[in-house]
Amino acid sequence: MIELPVIGVDFYRHALPIISLLVGSLLLLLFAVNSILADRRVIFVATLTFLCSALLSSVWLMGSQYQAFGGALTIDAIAVFGHLYVLVVAIGVCLLFWESYLAERFWRGDIACIFLLTVAGMLVLVSSTDILTIFVGLETFSLGIYALIGYVKKTQPAQEAAIKYFILGSFAAALLLFGFALLYAGSGSLVITQIATTDNELFARIGAVFIGVGLAFKLALVPCHLWTPDAYQGAPTPMTALMAITVKAAIILLALRFITAGMAVTWLLPILTLFACASMLVGNLMALSQRNVKRMLAYSSIAHGGYLAMALVAVGNHIELANAVLYYLLAYGLLALGAFAIITWLESEEREHITMDNLRALGMRHPYVSLALAVFMLAFAGIPPTVGFFAKLSIFQAAMISELYLLLIVGVVGSAISFYYYLRVILLMYFDNSAASEAQAASGLHGTSKPLLALITIALMGALVLGIVMHRQHLPSLTHLQHVRK
Repeated sequence: MIELPVIGVDFYRHALPIISLLVGSLLLLLFAVNSILADRRVIFVATLTFLCSALLSSVWLMGSQYQAFGGALTIDAIAVFGHLYVLVVAIGVCLLFWESYLAERFWRGDIACIFLLTVAGMLVLVSSTDILTIFVGLETFSLGIYALIGYVKKTQPAQEAAIKYFILGSFAAALLLFGFALLYAGSGSLVITQIATTDNELFARIGAVFIGVGLAFKLALVPCHLWTPDAYQGAPTPMTALMAITVKAAIILLALRFITAGMAVTWLLPILTLFACASMLVGNLMALSQRNVKRMLAYSSIAHGGYLAMALVAVGNHIELANAVLYYLLAYGLLALGAFAIITWLESEEREHITMDNLRALGMRHPYVSLALAVFMLAFAGIPPTVGFFAKLSIFQAAMISELYLLLIVGVVGSAISFYYYLRVILLMYFDNSAASEAQAASGLHGTSKPLLALITIALMGALVLGIVMHRQHLPSLTHLQHVRK
């Protein structure tokens, strides 16, 4: 007779962030059928309350080490980092939707329910070392994102974005599932740490190939990136921020679990190396010709995915370099959230797509927002003393320590290419003084609300201060890690 595991207070304490979101999603679904509770202000406050409760529960788990159901629920440093990261970004996305012209469409009980389930799926994925539970979490948040893209913004580009993302995302999920099945067939276990010790080299090699390609689709690495520009452009801007930041973080943390466990590293790292080189070059080159700002940021996101893939390869050689990945994720999330907040502010129902022309002379009319966007662009490009510079420096240090000289050269070249399209945004805002451009920049803009202004300010201060503060405290220096070389 199979003995069922005991579920006690300790389990509920460690699962509390996920439970908070699941309970919140059920309550919001009930709110949708009540005429009083269906008010968008009530839905907004309730959603923020459940997200904040999950965030506080995650803070409570800092420093914990816990496993249940054979690894299906695993609370460790990676899980807690993923919880805090995803929940903070989700709260920021809520503020973006509150200030967006799509607020009436998003703040409904059923839509907010899907949103909380999407976030809960991400927490499940980063909190598990069991490949079956990982796949459940992956599909939960993926299906939620497909739905939110199509439901919130009922335009033809949004519907096309949702369908394209759904079809290619489902294909990527099938590849991952087949890779997981091969690993299970070769090892007889669903737990990553036990799979890593398998002696079945054939299944491990083939499974690693499928998992690598599946992760490349989810991370939008070249050549698995074709869905990204259309999905980013067609989706509501707050959803674009959610896709660009949290999905990337969840998949990177999943890859980090595989690599740090030693699972098929010998065969997974060469695949990631190819994807990283292609992404850093193609992403930056394609961004040069983009006129739509969100499409430009989409190709930029592809390039940043390449930098993160380079860091993962370095971690595969030296586990001690894992902090570089987390630091880069933190920097990218901060900058992307600030940039998409400004795009949300620029958008209106009459002007759904922000182009480069809409940025002309913006610095004359709205100096503070323009300054923030300029800092974000400089940080994306890796200009000191912004957090982007220190994040890229940590990635390049990791590549140098691991002797990944090809990736290092490609990364430097890609960064040099990116200077052009990031600096072009700054030139358009501050050095185009024509009367027509000034009128175009001013048309349709509204005042910056306090929540949105606070979000932009936090991102701006983080971009300027976080790099210097965290680089010295949390990142291993080049000299300190020389001993890990072979």
